[in-house]
Amino acid sequence: MGILLPVILSLVDSAHGEHMNSKYSKYSAEIKASILILTIFGLICLSFYLGLFVVKRPISREILEEKRSFFFEHGPHGITRESDEYIWISFPSNGTISRFNLRSEEIDLSMKSPVESPWGLAYSEGNLWIADVSTGNLYCFSLLNHTLIDAIKGNWTYPSGITISGEKLWLSSLDQMKIFEINLSSKRVIRTIRFSGVFGLDFKEGFLWVATSDMRIKKIDPTNGKVLETFYSPGRLPTGICWIGDSLWVGDKGGSLKELQVIEGRYELIYTKPPSWLYVLLFIAFLPIFLSLMRKAGTKFF
Repeated sequence: MGILLPVILSLVDSAHGEHMNSKYSKYSAEIKASILILTIFGLICLSFYLGLFVVKRPISREILEEKRSFFFEHGPHGITRESDEYIWISFPSNGTISRFNLRSEEIDLSMKSPVESPWGLAYSEGNLWIADVSTGNLYCFSLLNHTLIDAIKGNWTYPSGITISGEKLWLSSLDQMKIFEINLSSKRVIRTIRFSGVFGLDFKEGFLWVATSDMRIKKIDPTNGKVLETFYSPGRLPTGICWIGDSLWVGDKGGSLKELQVIEGRYELIYTKPPSWLYVLLFIAFLPIFLSLMRKAGTKFF
């Protein structure tokens, strides 16, 4: 390259003169090609320094930002969405089930649980499905007439989190470290996923969201249990979870109900320099021009 540059510079100078010296007129094709290659190379290098190929390196992953917090005398366990205005909450320690009004930000209805130990809750068409950890059964409770109208029994123990989407119900078993997918019509298990420590469940846009005993909120593939995203949960121990719009509501054993929002983590921008292979390409592009110049100049290499 050191031999080539003086030759190219002298040729470029002569090309910009009004009367090109006849001595260099035979090099006009090489001069034009050299100018074109140098222009393209300069534009590519400039784009790197202007940040067009900037890289974002994550300092932290996506996080859950706390928007609102509410505190109760007893720790909530199961929570489920009835509408954009109401959340149902189970309080196993005092055996009650309550409705929390998101607009007034207070409990506006509370009743004695129809089952002994209400853990997981799932709302569906005016009814509450309740996971009773004492019997291991799932019960359907009518909010219209306040009676049990259906039940599901299965080979699971310590049912904790439940959620419903259409005709499918998902149930987590703490003891067996599994998540069961159940058809509500046939009441039969469709699929079983191996997953440990799940206290709370919710279903959103084709994915399961779980609250686990390691103080994490995880987004998983319901077909195979693969973890797609993991978040740290603020609080003592996340129990029930449910989505309302873009807000994730999390009940915690410490007695809190928190509204959380997923936000992008922090990043630093890294302005990349032109890669070394770009200079190799420049050399390869100039090699035919250099050989052509030497051939026309009558220079031979051995």
